[in-house]
Amino acid sequence: MRLANTPRVMASRSGPVTDADYRVALDVQRFESSLSQGATIEVLWTVTGKRAKTPVTGRSSVREPAASPTPEGVAAAHSRALARVAQDIAAALK
Repeated sequence: MRLANTPRVMASRSGPVTDADYRVALDVQRFESSLSQGATIEVLWTVTGKRAKTPVTGRSSVREPAASPTPEGVAAAHSRALARVAQDIAAALK
């Protein structure tokens, strides 16, 4: 919500949302965890705007090291990696 600069964000797996300004489709290609390597995420995404004639597509490939080789460290690495994916998508909205 913060990156999109709107308080109206909804997640939906079913049915069209007709009043949405943007629709984001995600295709997660890779979501890996490793105590020694951290987190790796690869996502193909498409943003369709209500007024846009063509959708914006992109690919985010992120590798974040774990601060510590623990489950908590890997979870934090995934959180940072997902934040970077969100930044890529938010940049496409601007």
